[in-house]
Amino acid sequence: TSFLDYFDHIPPEDLYVRVVKSDAVTVLTVHKAKGLEFPVVILPFLGMDVQVGSRSEGSAQPYVLRRGRGSSALELLRLKGKYFQFSDELYQIHAQEYKKAFMAELNNIYVALTRARDELYAFIPEKVGNAFNLAQLLVPEELRTAGTPVAVSSKPASKPVLMELPAARYQDWIGYLKDEFAGMDDVRHREKRRRGEAIHFMLSLIGNLDKTDAKTALDGARRQAGYNFPSLEDGLGYLAVVEQLINHPPVKPFFYCGRSQVFTEKEIVDTRGHLKRLDRLIVAEKEIRIVDFKSSRDPEGKYADQVRDYMAIVGRMYPGKTVKGWLVYLDKLEVQEIEM
Repeated sequence: TSFLDYFDHIPPEDLYVRVVKSDAVTVLTVHKAKGLEFPVVILPFLGMDVQVGSRSEGSAQPYVLRRGRGSSALELLRLKGKYFQFSDELYQIHAQEYKKAFMAELNNIYVALTRARDELYAFIPEKVGNAFNLAQLLVPEELRTAGTPVAVSSKPASKPVLMELPAARYQDWIGYLKDEFAGMDDVRHREKRRRGEAIHFMLSLIGNLDKTDAKTALDGARRQAGYNFPSLEDGLGYLAVVEQLINHPPVKPFFYCGRSQVFTEKEIVDTRGHLKRLDRLIVAEKEIRIVDFKSSRDPEGKYADQVRDYMAIVGRMYPGKTVKGWLVYLDKLEVQEIEM
């Protein structure tokens, strides 16, 4: 609570994190990038927009403020194109102001083109607004690659394209922060624990294999595990463990379940409102099976008590059905039936 109160009243500047040196995409204006260097620079719209003078809101005509004839007098000149044929003085003033604006744009482009250390990509449109883009004249023809227009159909695609987006790297902040206060045993066995978490996650994505293709389910589980565990190095090795497990005779009935309903990571609530999550809940016509996966055996028997707790809750949810529970140990592929 104290942290949340502090976070609600913290000044915005204290929350600013400078990430210039991080391996990430940085979005900056050309002005803000002055003096900085990046390995790769992408300029989405490289254009020279030469604007003479200042423009009032709602007006496309430029104005120039200059000193008048008196010592303290100021003049506001309107540089409208059709006035130039009547006043050579206005034409000369416009020419001088255009040169200033042109040089300012040229300096801006120089800054943009000199920020890259290794690679530079610039997209140069043909026009800036309604005017010809002068930046095209700065890049030699042999260095440019022009694309061809793509034909766009108004008809919807016959089959939608599905994309699998990876999960956010730190989506589970509670689990992430727990590592800050991990005990020595957790630190020593961290890799082993992460291996168990990855295999456990793969198993949670495999439903009733009597109703779906096993190879498709395994491939999907491996792919999703790669998204959720970016540091996973031996994905194929973990997949082999999962494949061996689901085809292991004592475990196989938990994955090939006939006409039964299979729920993975099923959340249930006890009479006190406490949330429980079951690794695998198999609902048949007359029998309920609860399966909990563990990395290794627990000498204190806490895992068995946990499954008994699940069985008691599920028994009240499905009165009249037999409830059975099992523990599956991943390290030795052992199965232990739990008695109430």
